[in-house]
Amino acid sequence: MSFSADAKAELCREETASKSLAAAECYGVLLFANTFRADEIRIVTESRPFAQRLSRLFRRAFGAYPEGADAPEGSKLVLTVTDRAVLDRVLSAFGYEKGRAIVHHINYGVLEEDAARRAFLRGAFLAGGSVT
Repeated sequence: MSFSADAKAELCREETASKSLAAAECYGVLLFANTFRADEIRIVTESRPFAQRLSRLFRRAFGAYPEGADAPEGSKLVLTVTDRAVLDRVLSAFGYEKGRAIVHHINYGVLEEDAARRAFLRGAFLAGGSVT
């Protein structure tokens, strides 16, 4: 394993205590996701611990699991959300208006608490970060 993979695996072991922190971490992931649109969310990863954590986070924050977390060992995992009701809950949680284009900027109103900022950064690193 690489150092980045080890760091990400360690971050995936941390528990998320509340619904708001789970949402903040998901927000960090979504801003670095492969696709984050009003009609689809798609996250591609090689990390099983991250995929499992993301499923738990989505369940806690939005009451639904992303689809597609089951793939053969060693292959990339593609997690998707296409259910309109779930997408609407996600967009609403981060202050996006239904039917409008998603602007990929940080809504600081979602991240007012220090713990929420830490969760957001953890999600951003898990989705798009590396350590060299």
